[in-house]
Amino acid sequence: MNELFLGNIGENSRVMPLVNVVRGYSVKIGKNVVIMNNSLFMAAGGITIDDDVMVAANAQLISNNHDLYDHQILTCKNHQAAFR
Repeated sequence: MNELFLGNIGENSRVMPLVNVVRGYSVKIGKNVVIMNNSLFMAAGGITIDDDVMVAANAQLISNNHDLYDHQILTCKNHQAAFR
């Protein structure tokens, strides 16, 4: 998990398989976080999960989208989405 999230994962945090991550270097996970099975992270716009959070199974955390007219273009919010 440290390699997937480039070390941006706090102490005592657990990520249950299977997890799909796009741009894991843009995800920051706090301490004592539990991410349940079959989660999807599409993090081009950044995702921050604060301490002591549990993410439900099958959750999709998405901070980016594709342009409506040109699907080759990826759009992102200017700020990070924070989950508490």
